[in-house]
Amino acid sequence: MSNSQAVVEASRHPKYYFDDIGCHIFRVEDTLYRLSMGTLCRHSEVLADMFKAGKEDLNEGQSDDNPITIPQLLSSTFDLFIGHHFGFPRTGYKYTKEELNAFLAFCDKYECEATKEFVGSCVGVASWRFHSAELMELAITYRLPNLFRMAFKGLTERSLIQLTKPQRAMIGQDVFMSLALAKTVLDEHCRIVAAEEPRISAHADDCQDPSSCEMDWHCVWWNGMGRLLLDGRNPQPYDDAVKCFKSEVQFGRMGRGCRDMMFQVLDEGEAFKHADHFVDDLCDRLIKDLHL
Repeated sequence: MSNSQAVVEASRHPKYYFDDIGCHIFRVEDTLYRLSMGTLCRHSEVLADMFKAGKEDLNEGQSDDNPITIPQLLSSTFDLFIGHHFGFPRTGYKYTKEELNAFLAFCDKYECEATKEFVGSCVGVASWRFHSAELMELAITYRLPNLFRMAFKGLTERSLIQLTKPQRAMIGQDVFMSLALAKTVLDEHCRIVAAEEPRISAHADDCQDPSSCEMDWHCVWWNGMGRLLLDGRNPQPYDDAVKCFKSEVQFGRMGRGCRDMMFQVLDEGEAFKHADHFVDDLCDRLIKDLHL
């Protein structure tokens, strides 16, 4: 055998080469693993079929010299899967962005549906590491409806002109067109909310002048909340706008009781429930159309 054809030596994994009875030896790249075949098969349809088809050689997997080889797989990616099921699973934010991408690709290729749901939830926990367009691409590619909803809602909070051509390609034309429709509806609704303050249905006992109270509430809403929501350079999402409005705005002749009552109305989010329901319904339709 020539040097170019020489067999590459494999070494045992320092952590995932167990001595338990009933384990089989697997080779991924240049690394040997000794694992329970039953556990692997239970979590992967592809691995189950692969091992079932190779049962002719009863000695395969019984020694380091005759391991069960899993081809076209990086040992670093296999470690993520093994670590989750045989070691100590990490929480979402402890995976790097690259590891989450590789782990999702593995789960999809090897049909590890339950594990894929777990990794999808980890991506959601670590969503700050991804652009919303990247989250959308992962959601569509790997059929993750919950991640799709998160990505779509994130995109509705961005200006469409800020999306680059590659990011629009990640989203796909159908989703981009639906996003443009959603942005149009949401922007119109935002302008209505900015211009029409929630009405004071009843005044608190400490209110000294209901007429002046309502007049000042109208003025501070437009000059405070209206400015925050409609700021051309830095418009604020509703929740952030409410926080700034409550802490930074002077409320004139409004009594403390009336202010607290109206703050409770804002905290309940009544003004934006219509927008949230609209986005939820649109996401449900897109998920169905895209077969996620």
